[in-house]
Amino acid sequence: ARLRVAGFSDTDVQVVGPNPRNRNLIVRLRGTAARPSILFLAHLDVVEARREDWSLDPFKFTELDGYFYGRGVYDIKCGAAILVATMIRLKREGFVPHRDLIVALTAGEESGGDYNGVEWLLKNRRDLIDAAYCINMDAGDPLIKNGKRWVRTVQASEKVSVTFQLEVKNPGGHSSRPTKDNAIYRLAGGL
Repeated sequence: ARLRVAGFSDTDVQVVGPNPRNRNLIVRLRGTAARPSILFLAHLDVVEARREDWSLDPFKFTELDGYFYGRGVYDIKCGAAILVATMIRLKREGFVPHRDLIVALTAGEESGGDYNGVEWLLKNRRDLIDAAYCINMDAGDPLIKNGKRWVRTVQASEKVSVTFQLEVKNPGGHSSRPTKDNAIYRLAGGL
């Protein structure tokens, strides 16, 4: 509803899935199509919780002493909220990117069973999420230094092996007489 109030059409806001319990929210900010689309992912479901295992009610959002408590508060609901708020802001400001920006908030990542929202979208509604690039907001937790977030990781892959090959070039020299501009030092710094 908030996306539609911000100006998104029914075509650009879709709630789809195989049944009422497993639905995915897809929103598209249309661009000029000068560049390929980018897809941003976050999941909406949470791992089940037993009330007796928690000191506070896991099914009630609670703010206490500057911290948030509740099932799913930390595991990506912030990322999903940021994506929706950003899309609303961009739409209201009339921003037209060089590419379509697509947000997919999916079900089925944490809830178990045989349903996976991303897999269902790929098989049944790929047209809604087809993009050249995908950025998963569940890439890792932000690292905090001196009470401030200073880095947010980017996920290159999930649940599969990935190999990277790095190559560093410079004039070089011999390791017995290293120079300040040494390829090994640059590679180590990059790693």
